[in-house]
Amino acid sequence: MPKASTSQTLARQWEILKLLPKQRPGITASEVVAKLEYSGIDVTKRTVERDLGELSRLFAIACNDKSIPYGWYWMQGEGINLPGLSITEALSLTVVEDQLKRLLPAPMLEALNARFIEARKKLGTLSKANPHASWPGKIRSKAITLQLRPPRIAEDVLEAVQVALLQDKQLEIMYQSPGQEAKAMLLHPHSLIQGGSTPYLIATAWDYQDLRSYAVHRMTEANILDAPVKRIKNFDIDQYVSEDTFYFGDHEMIRLEAYLSEWLHNILRETPLSEDQVITHKQNDEYPTLTATVENSWQLYWWILSQGDGIEILKPRSLRKDIIVSLNDALAQYEDN
Repeated sequence: MPKASTSQTLARQWEILKLLPKQRPGITASEVVAKLEYSGIDVTKRTVERDLGELSRLFAIACNDKSIPYGWYWMQGEGINLPGLSITEALSLTVVEDQLKRLLPAPMLEALNARFIEARKKLGTLSKANPHASWPGKIRSKAITLQLRPPRIAEDVLEAVQVALLQDKQLEIMYQSPGQEAKAMLLHPHSLIQGGSTPYLIATAWDYQDLRSYAVHRMTEANILDAPVKRIKNFDIDQYVSEDTFYFGDHEMIRLEAYLSEWLHNILRETPLSEDQVITHKQNDEYPTLTATVENSWQLYWWILSQGDGIEILKPRSLRKDIIVSLNDALAQYEDN
């Protein structure tokens, strides 16, 4: 294996070749230094100038010496499509690898697997010399709420769903809702949404025009048909998600008013529920009062219940009554007969 210094030199010069433009006036040595430093490569202008001189003897690159500072560029008709990843590309692929694996169809992932391996290998080789290469080892994502384990999904089922969606083909599935027997369904896939750790296929069934969400882990079988999907005109996935249709919301905006405990007050002061959130604490009040415009959804309902005695809903009255019923039902579970 080459020595570390040799590997670092080759990596640096490879990055320099990728930075060179294909026309005059070219890129200056100082600009190269700045771009390399941005990628985590600490180098002097003199070293870059020496690298450019050496590379010009091996590749068809030229120096524009008609103006100062000199610019370097590929000669006309030259330039090469350099294989390999830049440090920034390697870093980006490594960080998003897990997310891509959940969202991309298997055929696309197969093409990327070699790039994932290459990215990890490159960062591993340069980690001691380049501070940027050690970034994946310095960051982690940690949920602050209890996370359920992802449901088990048959790989062939997930692949069939992804490919059918990719190719706009109809999908024949066996779908098993909780507590029911599996039944055959014919779906027209429109989109795939990752709801937490669970993927949901948004589709119409048979000749119906209403979109519904189907949990992929509840599909016991999935077969791609030759027939094309009958798509709903003007379907917009972003609008579908933003309207909270996926989460069965009713889109109603409500003005929430509630008493807060001190600890919840501190949390919401840093991470507000809404843009118009206001928290007041009058001198004679025992608790701070929250007002905020929020969407009336099951996420809000679950969030309120999860706060326990940290919050007391005042308005809307209908929401207060619903919360009281849920809390009374929960308390009844713990009371001795």
